[in-house]
Amino acid sequence: MNSVLRKPGLLRLLAAGLLLAGANDTVLAQSAVPGAAAATNSTAVVRRLPLFVGGTTLQSWMRIDPALFDFPGLGTVLTGKGGLAAGEAAVRAQIESGRYQVLHVQPDHLVDGKGQLEATRNAADRLARAAQGAGLKVVLARPLGLAAGASRDDEALAQWMQDAALARGYRYADYNHIDFHPEIKVDSPARLGLVSNTVRGALDAAFRAVPGLSDEAVLQREREHLNGLPDEPGSGPYPAIRAIEPALPGAVLYRPANLALFEQARLPVLIFGNGGCMADASNARRLLTEIASHGYVVIVPGAMLEGPGGLRNYPQGAVLAPDRPGQGVSPADMTRALDWASADAAGNGGWARYIDKARIGVAGWSCGGLLALSLSTDPRIRATIVFDSGLFPAGGAGMPGLAVDKSLLDRLHAPILYMLGGMTDVAYTNGTDDFARIRSVPAVLVSRDVGHSGTFFEPRGGLWAIVARHWLDWQLKGERAASAAFVGADCRLCRDPDWTVRRNLRVVAP
Repeated sequence: MNSVLRKPGLLRLLAAGLLLAGANDTVLAQSAVPGAAAATNSTAVVRRLPLFVGGTTLQSWMRIDPALFDFPGLGTVLTGKGGLAAGEAAVRAQIESGRYQVLHVQPDHLVDGKGQLEATRNAADRLARAAQGAGLKVVLARPLGLAAGASRDDEALAQWMQDAALARGYRYADYNHIDFHPEIKVDSPARLGLVSNTVRGALDAAFRAVPGLSDEAVLQREREHLNGLPDEPGSGPYPAIRAIEPALPGAVLYRPANLALFEQARLPVLIFGNGGCMADASNARRLLTEIASHGYVVIVPGAMLEGPGGLRNYPQGAVLAPDRPGQGVSPADMTRALDWASADAAGNGGWARYIDKARIGVAGWSCGGLLALSLSTDPRIRATIVFDSGLFPAGGAGMPGLAVDKSLLDRLHAPILYMLGGMTDVAYTNGTDDFARIRSVPAVLVSRDVGHSGTFFEPRGGLWAIVARHWLDWQLKGERAASAAFVGADCRLCRDPDWTVRRNLRVVAP
């Protein structure tokens, strides 16, 4: 059992059906989904107009993962004679409404010989041109693949998309192969839900659309921008720094600069798993410095690669820590950090006089969230935060090198918080499923429509840092005031219509 306290106020979702001629089983579901906040404005929401085009496979997908399609007013239409003009008119009205900034076209697998190719291509072309004329960016995404491989019609539609992108300045994307699921294949209805993760990632990425730039170029531009940002001391009472600690090689510590203040009142500890399981201990530096400034030591396995003094600013830096998921930080690295924090003064270079080994939590982002979950069953852990992540279903594609599955949730022993970025978060399906399975410990799930990156890259880590700090202050410091963000019918997050808040029955006021 769990209680849903608030639906997201920004999720003002509009829907209309587009009727594609040529195949009686073709379905197109269309809805508007708020996107991630613009990098320069934490309150800006990019509104997208996704078009899901498909046939029987899409219908099966909608049954398996209804949450992805559970938008108010969503329309799904079976094709029939005479319906095309009315369907296109409805979508054109949405395009011309001025509400949207991105049109995202995501076809399902096309079956050869069903007459879907020409109808899909022509309708997509007309609507893309209309969207561009109305000032929207256009993203054309390759049809979703199946285990048997792409059909000839899939390949033909993908080629048309690439040609159209070059000719008209659209963005072409292929989300069949993403780093979360290398060469993802759908070979049974039970695994079809995994495609939802792919599509959520596609929608989350749509706001980055830059005509004429590849996905890699856009990512590089973002990385260079973030790498150039100065370190922040945080907004808390203890200005924080990030530093290499000789007593703990292979990790970076985020901590108050003046440790002498804590020889009597020792600091709680947070062990953090990096996004992508990368060995870059700086990719969440804005959020981690903010948390540290409120009286925490944050231990992050890896090296300082980003920002001032980061190794990426040196030619040899890139080879020191690979960026492929599963090739950087491992569960063993997280355990080593926990062993160090739990050791006595002789075992951790004297740090035992500054940190409280009875108050240790773990957190992680995306792949790092799986690292956090792998450590959360250790009896020394007092609290867990899972940022934009969740365990993969049985038989599904997981992360390389991480042998964790849903059975882990039965072994949790401490309170856990899931923070998800709304419907377009690539981890939304996995995270919400995790939460629904947790029975033995207090569990809270909060979600806001900001996408898979949360607010990690906003100044001081944005809202993600604020909510995380409240959770840690409650669980590791015992602060009753901090619990008010999560408990009670009128909890602080519950009063904000832009948050969805869910709690299981074990969450009670302190």
